[in-house]
Amino acid sequence: MKPIMVDLLSTDDEYTDFMSWVAPNTTEAFKLGYPSMRILKASNGKTLQFAMVHPVAVIEHLASNPEASRLELVSALKALADEVSAVSKESGISELFVLTGYGDEKIEAIAEHYGFELVPLSLWRKKI
Repeated sequence: MKPIMVDLLSTDDEYTDFMSWVAPNTTEAFKLGYPSMRILKASNGKTLQFAMVHPVAVIEHLASNPEASRLELVSALKALADEVSAVSKESGISELFVLTGYGDEKIEAIAEHYGFELVPLSLWRKKI
């Protein structure tokens, strides 16, 4: 097997291939406008795959006071999300994810109220 090299997408032909390959697999082409978006290609003499890569902000594991009211938790999540969003935008980050335990209905309802959408995808993590 030939070695696989990874580079930034660089030619019009590569961009045309990328657009035709990505179209059936995503409804999120708007992300191409993100200021920190990069498109990588993996090739071994022929292009094998493209990857849209950009940094994101993540609020991970919200730990809520069990004695807090729903209104207090709604206000707390909004304040956290607003602060993380403001700091993230300064760094060219265009998306904020909130990771919660699956089925945390209280947090899910609050997040939905503030414009977050439940993303139906598989999430894989690799510690680096």
